[in-house]
Amino acid sequence: MKCIKQIASSLDKQDQDSMLTQLQNDYPSEPLSYFLIQWWLNGQCERWAEVHIRKHPNLGINSTSRVEGSHGAMKGGLTSSSGNLSTAGNKINHREKVRVEQLSILSSNENLRVRPETRNQIETTNLCTAISRPALDIVYTEVMKKVNHQEEPGTKYECSCETLHRYLLPCSHWMEMGVPLDVQDIHPRWRVNPELPPLSLNWLQIDPGVLSVLKDP
Repeated sequence: MKCIKQIASSLDKQDQDSMLTQLQNDYPSEPLSYFLIQWWLNGQCERWAEVHIRKHPNLGINSTSRVEGSHGAMKGGLTSSSGNLSTAGNKINHREKVRVEQLSILSSNENLRVRPETRNQIETTNLCTAISRPALDIVYTEVMKKVNHQEEPGTKYECSCETLHRYLLPCSHWMEMGVPLDVQDIHPRWRVNPELPPLSLNWLQIDPGVLSVLKDP
C-alpha cells in the first residue's frame, strides 16, 4: 500500500515508472496482476495518479468526496422521499441558501488570519479577504517564486504551471512585480463573494393540452 501511495503521488512520469518497477519487483504476481488490471491498464491510472490529473483544471479536487458530501446534504435538506418536484425544489433551494450563508461566514473568519507578509506584499494586498485562504496562499507562493527568481520554465502565453492549469489561479508568469493583482484575475470559484453571471434559459413553449396529461416523475 505504501508503494501504491508513492505511485499515486508521483509528480513526473519518470518517478512514476520507477515506483511501478519497484512494485513489480517486490510483490507477488497475483495481487500485482489485480492492481494492474483494476487500477492501471487501459487508462485507469489517469483517473487517480497525480502525474496525470495535475495537468487538468480540477481546482485541486481529485476525489468524489465533495460530491458525496453535497449529495448527503441535499438528502438531509429534503427530509422526506415523498412529495412533488416543486416541494423538493423549494427544499433544496432553501438548503443551498443556508449552506451559502454558512460558507460565507467561514470564509470571512478564515481570512481574518491572513499572514502579515501576504497582506504587505503589494501583488497580493488586494486579494486579502476577497479570496479564500488556500487560494491566497497559492498565489503568494507564486509571487515569491518571481521575487526569488525560482520560476518554472515558460512564458505568460505558454507554460505548464500547475497553479494556472490545475487551480485556475495566476502563476508567476502572469504577474508583474509591483502591480497588485485584481480580484477579477481570480477564478470565481476562489472568491469569497463571487459575482456569477445570470443563467440564460430558453423556455420551451409546450402546448397546454400536453401539460395537462404529463405525469409528475
